Amino acid sequence: MEETEQNNNKVSNPIQAASEIFYRPKAVFDTLSKVNNWSWIPFILVVIMTTLPTYLYFQMTDLPWVIDQMVTASMPDASPAELDNAKQMFPPEVLKFTAFAIPIALIIFHAVIAGFLTFVTRNDEKNVQGYTDWYGATWWITMPFVVNGLIALLVLLTYDSGAQIPLTATAPLSLAFIFRLDLGDPMVTLLSNIRLDTIWAVFIATYCFSSWTSFNFQKSIIFGVLTMVIYVGLGVIFGG
Repeated sequence: MEETEQNNNKVSNPIQAASEIFYRPKAVFDTLSKVNNWSWIPFILVVIMTTLPTYLYFQMTDLPWVIDQMVTASMPDASPAELDNAKQMFPPEVLKFTAFAIPIALIIFHAVIAGFLTFVTRNDEKNVQGYTDWYGATWWITMPFVVNGLIALLVLLTYDSGAQIPLTATAPLSLAFIFRLDLGDPMVTLLSNIRLDTIWAVFIATYCFSSWTSFNFQKSIIFGVLTMVIYVGLGVIFGG
């Protein structure tokens, strides 16, 4: 009876892990510590569902309006002539391909986070994971970004093609979208990176530390928060 219950609670494949990481993260990380090559699943999901909404956004939105918003927000004290010259530097068709820079940014961000996780756990007596293991873990930690991506697609599909769609629609779980901030708001970059899915990722990171290290739960929470603070910081630096 007890053996049957243990088998029912076991995470037996990467597809199951990808669904249960949201509500049974410790069980997933307990399994990940014993298996190899499962992290390709969250890598693919996170990259696709982070890139796709931005790509769709630039295909659907009124691009001249977006360019006007971006230039005006970045040059609040510029003269009309300076603004016009600056807008010429952003051909609308080029913006459609900016989404393809997202996978590169994600790979770099996760590499930095993996370095942080490797560093803070290097002397832990229970930790046997190396850099590549922690790099894989970062993709599991950020699986809530897939939820944000799914909601973003639904939000974008409520607009007509060519509409003036706020850029924050690509991050509907962000405080910037929730508070309806526009690109001219000085807090928009920061609040675009403070998201409900990021808080969810803190929860998952906490259980990652709890599973792979001897950290107590309080210490795991602290490092879970620090992990996502660094992630948000990278988003602010490169997004703003």
